[in-house]
Amino acid sequence: MADILSIAQSGLHAAQAGINTTGQNIANVSTPGYSRQVVEQQPSPSVQYGLTSVGQGTNVTGINRIYSEFLAVQANTARTTSSNLATQSAEMQPINNLLTDSSSGLSTAILDFFNKLQDLSSKPSDTSTRQTVISASQNLVARFNDAQKQLTNVNSSLNIQIKDSVTKINEAASQIASLNQQIAVSQTSRGGSNVNGLLDQRDQVVANLSKQIKLTVNEQDGNYNVMIGNGVPLVLAFNTYTMESVASTDDPTRLNVSYTPTGGTEVDVSDVLLGGSLGGIFDFRKNILNPTQNTIGQIILAITTDINTVNKDGLKATGAQGTDIFTQPASLATPYKTNSGSGGISIEIDDTNLLTNSNYILEKTSAGGTPAADLYSLTRVSDGVEIYSDSLLSAIDDDGFKVSIYTGTVSTGDQFLLRPTYSGASSYSVTATINDIATAGAGDAPGTAPAPGDNTNVLAMLAKQTDLVMNDGLSTYQDSLGGLISTVGNKSAELKATSAYADQWQQSSSIAMENYSGINLEEEAANLLRYQQAYQASGTVLQMARQMFDSILGIMR
Repeated sequence: MADILSIAQSGLHAAQAGINTTGQNIANVSTPGYSRQVVEQQPSPSVQYGLTSVGQGTNVTGINRIYSEFLAVQANTARTTSSNLATQSAEMQPINNLLTDSSSGLSTAILDFFNKLQDLSSKPSDTSTRQTVISASQNLVARFNDAQKQLTNVNSSLNIQIKDSVTKINEAASQIASLNQQIAVSQTSRGGSNVNGLLDQRDQVVANLSKQIKLTVNEQDGNYNVMIGNGVPLVLAFNTYTMESVASTDDPTRLNVSYTPTGGTEVDVSDVLLGGSLGGIFDFRKNILNPTQNTIGQIILAITTDINTVNKDGLKATGAQGTDIFTQPASLATPYKTNSGSGGISIEIDDTNLLTNSNYILEKTSAGGTPAADLYSLTRVSDGVEIYSDSLLSAIDDDGFKVSIYTGTVSTGDQFLLRPTYSGASSYSVTATINDIATAGAGDAPGTAPAPGDNTNVLAMLAKQTDLVMNDGLSTYQDSLGGLISTVGNKSAELKATSAYADQWQQSSSIAMENYSGINLEEEAANLLRYQQAYQASGTVLQMARQMFDSILGIMR
């Protein structure tokens, strides 16, 4: 009689567990990251009666969550890719708009400047026409200055986003380590109690983290070890490695990301942070923002240098030699923060036709005993090619510029980021007046007023518009700008298309995960009815057993 009672009770307990679990699923139908739970049952061991055995009911062996590691990895990878491309696509729009604005764009300013020179060539002595050239010159540099300022604002926005992303990554790391510990304590101190809720929380934190950065998760002894980017450790069991946003070693206006390993020194990991919104920021900055800034600077530097050179070759109306029309800022050579020497490097542009839109890294590789014998190397950042390795700094002129030490001393191992064109578009100005425009050819007797109507020098300036004066004789100013506009436009369209595809992939992978682990209310309603019926049936068995027990007691009385 005791057997039937225990069987009925086990059925009641199992049905109750099923009802509770189903209710839990229904209650969390809208909870992000919640995985459907199911009751796992096994028959109780049978008892031998003579030549046969009789079952002893059922045991609830656990409440398991329905979770697929494979689908989770797929979903996280899709989130990483989608977030990366969406970030780059969003950042592309201001640059694309800047370059393609037909009413106030750079191309319009260049055309207007040369159109005014064309007008001046037909009446070189006309005061009002000279003034329009000065106004067009001022408008030209103002447009390029403004473009560079807008790109500087984009860089500032990226810095803010880097800080925000690093903060989110550190918070996620702390949460994962804490959940690792909570899960371990629960499973150990409570005899392996149900930790499904904690497991779901941890996986949700990982899912959110995958939007920020590419990650790899390895489970070891129930703990998550998380590597980000290209293998940078973030969480190892209960320990975390804090990331920091720091000023770049070579460019203090740009933030990079570093971390400090246990017992080690700070390491810049920006180049290995792949995927996610943070990786997208660094990809965009390296592949789009930096080249765009440099190319805009390269174009305005070439225009102003060429026009200044031609104007200085000609004669003013008074017969005096021409002077500069445009004032140019110095090119930037920034010492690394890690330099031990006090030396400063200056850049002299000697041939704008040979300039590229790349940055360069100058390094003193060894000391030769005297400054003339010190060895240096110069590496072009865009392709990683070492274009110079020798002892004479003054001999560096392969890419249109020369470098020299203007102050202090340079120690072995010191490095400098050289940006020949970047300084470019931020602080150009026009200091010339209408009387400074040298319209006439130099002639044979400088100092003598040129012949009335002499437009020789204006025509020489005008010819620069169609001359192949950039990129080693391959393009005009407009060609270079058109190439930049085309590159940015094509990249913008490409990112928009790939971002849309990645977003679809992310949605489909999330749906696949939801279909596997999510809550189906119709299914849960059916389960609820099934467990209710099982509970009622077990209760009937229990009632029947009690009636049988009462009958036996009555007979014995």
